[in-house]
This record gives sequence, structure tokens and C-alpha cells, in this order.
Amino acid sequence: MKYDLITTSLHNNFAKDINYINLGEWCNIKSDGKYQKNGHKTLRYIFDERELLNKKQVYLVDLYESYLGQLKHNLNQLHNTSYNIKFWRILIGPWLKYFIDIIYERYNCINFAYNNYNIINTKVFNYKLENCAPQDFSEFRKEANTDEWNHIIFSEIIKFQSRKFARCSEEIKIKRQNNKYLPRYKKIIKKILIYFNKLPINKNIYTVNSLLGYKDLIKLHLKLKQFPNLFDTLVKPIGIKNRIYDKKLRAHIVFQNHSDEFNLLLNNIIKFYLPKDYIENFNDLKKSAMLNYPKKTNVIYTANAYSYDEVFKYWVARSVTKSDSKFIIAQHGGRSGISKYLQSQDHQIAIADKFLSWGWKNDSSNKIDILSSYKLSKSKKNLKYEKNGNILIIQPTYFKYFYCNLSMPHGPQWLSHLKDQILLIKNLEKNIQNKILVRKAVRNNQIDVNRYFELYNLKNIKFDKYKSFTDSANNSRLCIVTDNSTILLECMTANFPTIIYWDKDYYELSSEAEKIFDSLSKCGIFHYSYTSAATKINEIHGNISSWWNCIQTQEARIKFCKKYCYSNENWLLEWSNYFTKLDKN
Repeated sequence: MKYDLITTSLHNNFAKDINYINLGEWCNIKSDGKYQKNGHKTLRYIFDERELLNKKQVYLVDLYESYLGQLKHNLNQLHNTSYNIKFWRILIGPWLKYFIDIIYERYNCINFAYNNYNIINTKVFNYKLENCAPQDFSEFRKEANTDEWNHIIFSEIIKFQSRKFARCSEEIKIKRQNNKYLPRYKKIIKKILIYFNKLPINKNIYTVNSLLGYKDLIKLHLKLKQFPNLFDTLVKPIGIKNRIYDKKLRAHIVFQNHSDEFNLLLNNIIKFYLPKDYIENFNDLKKSAMLNYPKKTNVIYTANAYSYDEVFKYWVARSVTKSDSKFIIAQHGGRSGISKYLQSQDHQIAIADKFLSWGWKNDSSNKIDILSSYKLSKSKKNLKYEKNGNILIIQPTYFKYFYCNLSMPHGPQWLSHLKDQILLIKNLEKNIQNKILVRKAVRNNQIDVNRYFELYNLKNIKFDKYKSFTDSANNSRLCIVTDNSTILLECMTANFPTIIYWDKDYYELSSEAEKIFDSLSKCGIFHYSYTSAATKINEIHGNISSWWNCIQTQEARIKFCKKYCYSNENWLLEWSNYFTKLDKN
């Protein structure tokens, strides 16, 4: 049978005499998150066979290293600089790894479709490639999950492979948000903070986006005998002027010829998608970094500005390579040490002088130090379960498209993950179902979860309206965690009754974590199937405390916490001692 290929949900107005086929389940999810089947056959997701992707991990890392080296040469020539590979790894590394992995996934989806079905045509909207370059990594992350961005990428792959397509006169553009207006009083505060930030006062240990609360941040700096650095949390990130796309500048981005088709595709498109902060805005980036950050500091610490804050990344890259500053990155959430594949963790360890974990070590790196988690130290005090409260189900952020190479569901697999949650609820006794409270992730704008629950006749399920997870938890008797997230670590640290459920085919565990999770499985905390999880909840519902506080359950929880949830009531002293010692060495 002959088919016309539908690549995204932007396709509509289907002809009655043509057979259509959806490239993926994302074609049935509208831009506003509404799940609505378009009535056409949908291809299975090629990476449902996880090994197809997992076997390519080394290939993709090698590819990343190759393009990083070539871009180092290109960008140094373009900007008349001589920065080393570490500088460019810090600055462009997050974008480059994400981009290569995303394009590889899209490329394989297209190949799978054409290799297995007789596809004779597809619709390609009108667009301009020069409008595809984002300003920075953050903008790229948002755009890579939009239908417009993905339609253009799929179209470029189809054109590159000289496949037949029908050009549509309708033009599409990648939607971009304008910078939010900053009130006058905030502009004044920002200027004052930037002024104090430039003063030649003691800044031996400099923090940016430490994820500490304001009061605790001040306490830490005073303990370190430094002037408090409120620039850390109040001025982030620093914006710079976004200049016009420059074809002439980008013409200098050239790569080695290659026989591999995927390499040739990357050679073709990378120059169009490189963020402007690395090309057109680079001099502004440099000026802003030199203007707003100290000329020299001994230690630089962050929790997550290493990925999204381009001005900070430039300053760090320059400080590390030119001034021998020590760069320290701390674990800031779940997955770390537990997931088998986690590219952000690999990147952090590669660029940092020290990576601070919440209890785990890695035999392959001597850069990892253990330091208590500020967040978990706080959660331990704040989370208290309510004996007669709700049963809280925690949902992850759902993305309709693959965006990152790590151990979790990818793209359309999130719908399977969501369906399993619904089936878990349906397997609970009716009186227990009435206690269910579903907490959606803050960033869940990719899939309309409410609509999906309605499709399975769960219209009466209550959705959490509490702003903070702490408030939700403190009104609940049991927390069901369905993702390898920070909330899992918070619950276990606080000794909060918890059931963990996820599909082992999606959430691959590290070899060390497998042993720990085996203990959690034996006592009924951890489950690989929704039926097993539902059976356990039905069994313990009448007396959750008895099960949770029994010796076997508590021993397994404590074993988990020692490995992944190191907290300390006296974290402030521990942190100040660690950074003081680091500063002196």
C-alpha cells in the first residue's frame, strides 16, 4: 500500500482518497497538548527496542567529540581566539550533545518509515532555515519540543535524502517568547547587585545558582567569611543583545567530508542551528561576562547554571582555562548515580574539577566528592505524612518528542508511561481510588493529562491544586513515585511512606543501583509493574504505617538513603569546611 507521511500534528486537511501514516504518536498530540487521534495508522516507535539506541551510545559520544574538536577549530578561527577544548566543551557542550542525539533520533525515525513502508509523498511547509538558530541553549531546549521545529528538522532530513515531497505555500515559524518586561524597581535592584558584584571584595569562593534559599545563602557566605553574594540567585541569567543571523559568519563553519550519511547530514545543518550566542552574539557574551563577573576567583560553585546560563558559562570557561579557577558542580536532583544512562551527569563530571554527589561514588572518576544535600536536609524536616490523607501520585514532565539521551521514556513512550499510571489506578479498590490525588509536573504543557485520564473513564480523579510538593505530601498518607526524580529522594530521606513504580525497560539502572533497588523490591517499596504496585497498595492501605515501619522496609530504605540521599542537619558547617579546605588547597 502507498502512503503519504504525516511528520507532525501541523498536518491537517487530509484528502479522502489518500492513505496517510503518522511518523509517531506525537502526530496525534496537538500543539496545545490535546490528545486527539487523526484517524490514521501510526508507526511504532523505532526505539521501543531500547537496545537499538543503547548500542549506539559509544558511537554518539565519539561523534560528539569529533564535532566538538572541529567546532573548536572553526569558532577559534571565526572569533580570532585560541581557546582549548575544555573552554568550548563548557560553553557549547550541552547544546552540541543534545543536538546530535536529537537529530540522530529524528533521522532514524525517518529511515524506519521509508525502509518499512511504501511512502510516496509528504507535505513540507514553507520555512526559512536562517530563522531556526536559537539565541542560546535554553531557547533551543524549548524549541526542540515544538511541532514547528520538528517539522523543519524532519523536512530537512527528507530533502537531504532526496525523497519526494509536496511543498506547501503555508509558512511556519518557530514561536519565540519575547523577553519579559522588568519593572523599574527590579531594574534598580539588579543594577545595585551588579555594582556590588564588581567590587574588589573577598570573592575567593563564588556561587551562581547554588539553589540555596536566600537566608541560607547569606549564612554560608558569612560562614566562609565573605560578603554575601545575592547576585547568586537574584541576577540569573544575564541577558545580552540578540543580533541578526549572519550568513557570511556561518559560512566559515565547515566540517570534514565523510562517507557516513548521518555525518553528512550533520555537516549540512549544524551551521544553521548553532545558537547565536556562539556566533553572532559572541563578542557581547564576552563583554557581558567580563563586565558582570569578578576578574579572578579561586573557586566557582553552581548547581545547574553550567547548562543554561551562557554568560556564566563563558566566564567559567575563561576562568578555568586562563586563571586556573576550580570549578565545582553539585548534584541538584534525582537520577544521578541511579540511571544507567545520564548524559548531563557525564558532561558535568567532564567539565568540573569536582562533582558533589548526594552519597554515591563512581569508580571511573576520581572527581566525585560526597557532600550533604541542602535540599534533602530541608525535606527531612519539612515532610510529614498525614495518617488519613490522600494517596498522592507524582507525575513527571511529559515531552512529546525525544529530547535527551538518558534512562527514561522517550517521545511517544511517555504515553505508555501515562497509560500504566491509569491502569494502576484502575487496579486499586474503589474506596482507595477515591483517595487518589494526581500531582502534575509544573512543566507539563506537552500532553494534556486531564484529557488523557478522561479517555480512560477517570473523569472524577482529583488533580492536586497545592503549589508546593511539601503541601501536597503533608496532606497525604502515601506517595506513589513514577519517575526517577528528586521527589523520590525527598520522600525516602523524610521517611515518608512511598511506593515506587516504573517500567524497567525505560528506566535502566546502573549496576550499583540494581542491587539497592532489589532490596526495595523485596520489601514492597519498588515495583516493575503496575499490577504489582496496585496489589501492594490494596494490601497495605488499611495500615500503611505498620508496613512502612517494619524492620525489612526500614532497613531497605536506610540502605537506599546511605547511597543516594545523604543529608545532614548541620549541613552549613559541613559545606563551609569543605569549601574552605578547597579554597586553601
